[in-house]
This record gives sequence, C-alpha cells and structure tokens, in this order.
Amino acid sequence: MILVDWQIKEWAQRNVHPFDEYMINPASIDFRAGTSWRDIQYPQFETLNKPVTVYQITIKTLLVNSIVDAIYSLTHKRSVLGYRRPTAVILSTLEKINVRRNMAIEVKLKTTPSREGLGSLVADWVDNGFVGQLSVIVTANKTITIKPNDRICQLVVHMTKTPSLTYDKVGHYQNQHGATPSWRQ
Repeated sequence: MILVDWQIKEWAQRNVHPFDEYMINPASIDFRAGTSWRDIQYPQFETLNKPVTVYQITIKTLLVNSIVDAIYSLTHKRSVLGYRRPTAVILSTLEKINVRRNMAIEVKLKTTPSREGLGSLVADWVDNGFVGQLSVIVTANKTITIKPNDRICQLVVHMTKTPSLTYDKVGHYQNQHGATPSWRQ
C-alpha cells in the first residue's frame, strides 16, 4: 500500500529531519539537495556548500574531462578538479530519513528538474530499516546547476510486511551523512 498525504505527514513528522509540511504531495514527499556532492569520477573528493553544475555529455565535455583526467593522473593535485566538467554527480539530500521496518521507499526524480535538463536519477530504492541522508546519483540531458535546497526528488512511501532482513542488518550505508561514495572504494 502506498501512503497518501495525511499518512505521509504522520510518518514524516517523526522520521524526516528537517520536516517541512510544504514538501508533502498527494502521494509523495519532496526531498531537497543537501550541501554535499561528489563528481562520480573522483568520489574521494567531497564538495561542501557550493552549487554543482552537471554537464551534458558532449564531445567538448569529454575533451575537457580527458585533458583534466590526464593532468590529474600526472599530478594528483586536487586543484585540477575545479576545471573538470562533471557529467554525473552523487548528491546528498538535505533531509535525513528513518525508514521503519514495515516500510520501503521509492525515490523518483521531480518532474520540474527533469524538464529543465536533469537526467536520470539512480539509487531509486530505500530498504526497510534504513537511517541516514540519501545519496542520489544524477546525470544531465543539458547543462544544469543544482543548488542546496533545490527540490530534486520525491519519495513514494510503501507499507510492507516486516522482513526478516532489514537494512540495519545487511546495508552498507546505514547512518550515512553527505554524498557517500561506494563502500567498495
């Protein structure tokens, strides 16, 4: 069963921080871009409190990135990353979430950012028992800038039976904060 506005409000008041009633839709709740992002190519470097421009993959972008990547591989200096044009980024959400054991959440890209050029949203499922900020991976269909507090995704909350395995027992990103890279890196 998918929760509707009044059910989402009851759940979110206790389980979404910061909670803002104006983020609630008829059958979903909006989440905003947080203050942390990482270029998917260089996830070891986290950028804080700055907007991110996600570039459409073009020949020019690929050329700029290949030159920057070559310089980076030769110098290993962080400063060169300011010139790289990220084509996919890991964004943290502003909101922290506590998913109850009898819930699972579907994450969808907001329609407006999609119409403005934001591409596919990856990381589209949150398992029962997850606690933390969400990290979503976005691409671009054209160059687009995402600022902290921009509404970027919406969560559809599903009621489920309580599974024997919950995220707090088997997940790798429990209590994550910020734009979190892969646990395998």
